[in-house]
Amino acid sequence: MESKVTRMIKIRSCDGAVLDVPEEVAVQSRLIRHAVEDFVTAETLNLAFEYCTKHADFAAAAAIPAADDEKKKAAETEIKDWTSSFVNALSMDVLYDLVHGSNYLAIEELMDLCCERVAGMISGKSAVEVRATFDIMNDFPPERRRLVTNL
Repeated sequence: MESKVTRMIKIRSCDGAVLDVPEEVAVQSRLIRHAVEDFVTAETLNLAFEYCTKHADFAAAAAIPAADDEKKKAAETEIKDWTSSFVNALSMDVLYDLVHGSNYLAIEELMDLCCERVAGMISGKSAVEVRATFDIMNDFPPERRRLVTNL
């Protein structure tokens, strides 16, 4: 009989107990299966957590009651500038992965940020320019293109 190595999943209960459960048992729960699926790359996870860390730090600093209005405005400007630099530095492939990864991880603010960047890349462009930007092949036959163009 072949010996099979079983991957164990650690699950923490609401009362703090940690259970070691074989993966094939744990994934019978849809919630746990979704949590352990291989979907998000290390690069995407690192970027998502970099974003979350920066925004958590900002939220903690903004919550300090002693912070005066001037400091809060400076912090808001800093986070806005950092966020803009963060999203604008992403390559097309990484941006695509981060849109999907942030959706999968349910990080709504990050997904919105990435989608806003994509929308900005589309805004004001013709269909030909959008296809060129996103490397989309135009596979409409000529007669179908005429129908769509004449709408």
